[in-house]
Amino acid sequence: MLPLQACTATNGVPGIPGTPGIPGPHGCDGAKGERGEAGPKGVSGSKGEAGAQAFSNWKQCVWKNINDEKDTGLIKVSV
Repeated sequence: MLPLQACTATNGVPGIPGTPGIPGPHGCDGAKGERGEAGPKGVSGSKGEAGAQAFSNWKQCVWKNINDEKDTGLIKVSV
């Protein structure tokens, strides 16, 4: 192995700058911020048209076997 020697040379002429490198990866997300204040209340919309009223107070009973001679059907009438 060669013995280490001190370099006695002087610096030369600087070279031309290189090209920029590629961008690095994105960093991690930061801490979650605090919730902001609620915004102002909006104006109410216009009233819509009345829809069809499909209201009925009829109830329906169904038996699995109508010929078993048992009368266990109940009809509830609510007003």
